[in-house]
Amino acid sequence: MISGNFLLLPTQSWLLDVVGFAPPEYLPTTLDPRMTVSGIPPEFETTPIALLITFQLFFLFFNILGEEFWWRGYILPRQEIVHGQYTWILHGLLWTLFHIF
Repeated sequence: MISGNFLLLPTQSWLLDVVGFAPPEYLPTTLDPRMTVSGIPPEFETTPIALLITFQLFFLFFNILGEEFWWRGYILPRQEIVHGQYTWILHGLLWTLFHIF
């Protein structure tokens, strides 16, 4: 994700200058292509770092847990009934399409 951000960094000026993209004023600094953020974004400067880490770990845990339950606990068993031995191809393709963005 970080390397993708650095690779796409030059497109910010292209979007703003050539295309004429005008982002709304209410965007947070982390999403605004007009701003360059180095370090902690201004919106989080007054938030204790322990709280930020706690929230990040909480959401990361439940994101991974929820995704595993969804893909392997709900979708995969139903695909196995319908597609039999070729389930792994369909399941892998759908999982890839879901994560491609």
